[in-house]
Amino acid sequence: MRIAIPVWENRVSPAFDFASSLLIMELAEGEEKTRFDIHLGEKDILHKCIQINEVGVSLLICGAISKPFLNQLAVFEIDVVTEISGNIDDVINAYLKKDLSNKKFLMAGCKKKSFGKNNYL
Repeated sequence: MRIAIPVWENRVSPAFDFASSLLIMELAEGEEKTRFDIHLGEKDILHKCIQINEVGVSLLICGAISKPFLNQLAVFEIDVVTEISGNIDDVINAYLKKDLSNKKFLMAGCKKKSFGKNNYL
């Protein structure tokens, strides 16, 4: 399984639509196996989604995301956990420990997170 997280200054990028780089993490048996970055650049929504799909991402963990972006990721069957905030390593560790629902990872001003169709914790 590959997870993507938009990065801005070692934190989850607050607005996915404007993120230029993604951390891609590969998991196997509940543990991190590899980690690498990809550059998204100035592409439109469709081309960014194609690029994310081509690297095999099945889950995106992000902060805010527009409805058009969310809908296009759904076309590629990429699940999305939204309204997440925090240091990248803290967010990854929380995901691995199934503690991502902890309110300390909730973006400021948000009341609840969307955990995608698979209800990631």
